[in-house]
Amino acid sequence: MIVSNVLTLMMLFATPLVAQEDGWERTRSEALTQHEIIMLLIENKQFNQIPDAAEKIFEMEFPEDHQNLLVQEAQLLTDALLHHQEIAIAHQVLDIAIKCVRTDKVKAGIFREKAFLFKKEGDSEEALRYFEESLELERKARPSPD
Repeated sequence: MIVSNVLTLMMLFATPLVAQEDGWERTRSEALTQHEIIMLLIENKQFNQIPDAAEKIFEMEFPEDHQNLLVQEAQLLTDALLHHQEIAIAHQVLDIAIKCVRTDKVKAGIFREKAFLFKKEGDSEEALRYFEESLELERKARPSPD
């Protein structure tokens, strides 16, 4: 499961060979490289370095139409950390993502991931709180029908 998620992320982040190294292409390339660094840190069980490394991705300037990739990155990192039973680090990564992301729509996705993490831990009360916050942010992010 983790391998297929990484391949999906690589396809989304992968820079075409003919692309110019500016704007989104540069950001995408840097995000892919930073993702690979994090995956190696996880593989080498250097978990204490992961929050700072993840923050570098979440602080990047993703165009609005590509910000869903930040939610996918949070999901991939959470899954990889859960695979190693590093729940506290997964929470740290998600907290950093919540702090860094700029739009309510993206923040709602991160809150939802945080809710799933609490649910997997068996903390239904916190899961419910984060699901409700996610739903409220999604409603707020929706354009008003005029």
